[in-house]
Amino acid sequence: MNTERLGDTACLIELPLELTNLDEGPFLEVCAPDLPGKTRYMILDFSAVQKMNGLGASMLVKLNVRSRKRGQRLLAFGVSAHYRDVLNVIG
Repeated sequence: MNTERLGDTACLIELPLELTNLDEGPFLEVCAPDLPGKTRYMILDFSAVQKMNGLGASMLVKLNVRSRKRGQRLLAFGVSAHYRDVLNVIG
């Protein structure tokens, strides 16, 4: 997983080939705002993801809930048609 801060307001996360872990901690730590309301966007790059199981889906749901509590928006790109359907189902 590679992460990169994009200025003060965004954080880009390149997801791994396999999204099979339910620990969202590393994602949240990287994108934690220095000041409340400062990092407003978490951007997930799905272009490398080839496998995702229920634990990975659960992690994404938790990541979404926690980012909303922080006042952040969770965005994604590079999502295959299959995983787009999965994301629509899990919200």
